[in-house]
Amino acid sequence: MLGAGSGQRRTGHDASGGVIDPSFGGTLGAAAEIVSIAAAAGHVIHSRFGTPGDVAAKGDVGSSGRVFDVVTEVDMACEALIVDHIRRISPGAVILAEEGGVHDAHHHADLELLDDLWVVDPLDGTLNFSAGLPMCAVSIAHYRRGEIVAGVIHAPMLAETWTIDETGPRCNGAPIRVNSS
Repeated sequence: MLGAGSGQRRTGHDASGGVIDPSFGGTLGAAAEIVSIAAAAGHVIHSRFGTPGDVAAKGDVGSSGRVFDVVTEVDMACEALIVDHIRRISPGAVILAEEGGVHDAHHHADLELLDDLWVVDPLDGTLNFSAGLPMCAVSIAHYRRGEIVAGVIHAPMLAETWTIDETGPRCNGAPIRVNSS
């Protein structure tokens, strides 16, 4: 992960909640639009950090009685924002979202056959976020016929954005790769 002292250009939200560096999108291909969408949701997360609003349990409670899966007002606000953005750029898309399920006019059972599928987790790490821990992210992926077109993971509290598209994997706009050893 690139840290503040890494010498790399920082993008995403800075500590004051500033927006992603406008030049960031210029280094990307298909992920550029998704970075913009994730940044908008990241701004909501950043601005509400420490004040998650209502927190509700979802899914099963563990055998110990502890809740491990929660949803907050921020999850719902971010999902609505992301779905709205996707609808504007891709009106016929099927959107599979963490909180709202499948958003589309004609539900398709075989997602791998879809020409325009978006998979969204508006606030990955909600339990951390609701506890005031900064390890959370916006996750958005765009698929065409079962193949990834582009994906973005934006961690607004860490000012980190990972992308994958036809230009390859990147962190904060800089190419990344697996070490050959």
